[in-house]
Parts: sequence; C-alpha cells; structure tokens
Amino acid sequence: SKVENIYNKNMIITPNPFKEKINLNLGTNEIVKKINLFDTLGHLIYTNIGNNAILDLSYLKKGAYLIDVETNQSDYKSKIIKNLSFRAKLN
Repeated sequence: SKVENIYNKNMIITPNPFKEKINLNLGTNEIVKKINLFDTLGHLIYTNIGNNAILDLSYLKKGAYLIDVETNQSDYKSKIIKNLSFRAKLN
C-alpha cells in the first residue's frame, strides 16, 4: 500500500513503505539543508545536516516515523513507513 505525503505535495518520498533506503524528490532548485526523523512518540532519532537526498534507514525498526525536511526554499513533513520483508520459516 502507498503512504500519501499528507503535509506537502512538493516533496515525494520513494519508496514508501521502504525496507532500507528512501529517496527525497524535491522541487526544482531545492537543496536539502537539514533532515530530522522522529519516532511515533515524538523523539528525535536521526538528524542529518547537508544536501543528502538518499537516506539509508536500514537500521530502523519496523514501524511509522515522521520525517521533517528543511530545504533552501521550504520545510516539509511526511509520514514514512519501515516495512520488513516477509521471510517464511522452513522446518
């Protein structure tokens, strides 16, 4: 299932849900300045300062997170979902 960007349509995060990495697709001439990632309780769990549009979040536990992206033109917020792949257990 696809998770909609509920805060701003100018930032698209793919894939969402994700397993390891996400890509931040922003508007023309927008440059990422800072990224904050929060858990569902509002705790800051990740900060990145600099122009990084691909994030490796493979270390996160399965669940929902809020991402806050500050660019040179705007601030965006979106919900992202970490979804682990299903592996069948063989006897």
